[in-house]
Amino acid sequence: MIEIKSLSKRYKLTKQQKRERGTSGDTKHVDAVKDLNLICKPGRVFTLLGPNGAGKTTTLRMIATMLHPSSGEIKVAGFDTVTQGPEVRRRLGFLTGGTGLYDRLTANEMVKYYADLNGIDSAI
Repeated sequence: MIEIKSLSKRYKLTKQQKRERGTSGDTKHVDAVKDLNLICKPGRVFTLLGPNGAGKTTTLRMIATMLHPSSGEIKVAGFDTVTQGPEVRRRLGFLTGGTGLYDRLTANEMVKYYADLNGIDSAI
């Protein structure tokens, strides 16, 4: 099960980003994800839908322990993604379509590569 409670991710804007966005000098941060709550029960499939910039990829990266949330919590199979990252990664697979890795590998070889990389038992 994946449980998300009051999840937020805030990024500090650089001077160039402020200029590109046309924001005032008072705007120093952007909220990629703000106060997200979600429960995905075992055996269910869920999807995150939204326009570009809605925070979908940021949310998935936080679930996969690639990013730390600014606030809130995420639990995967009861393990906290911030304090128990290795346990979360043992129970979760995350592979984006844009890895750009090893075009010559088959899908099975790619899964085995990532499983080996993360110490996942081949008997599972």
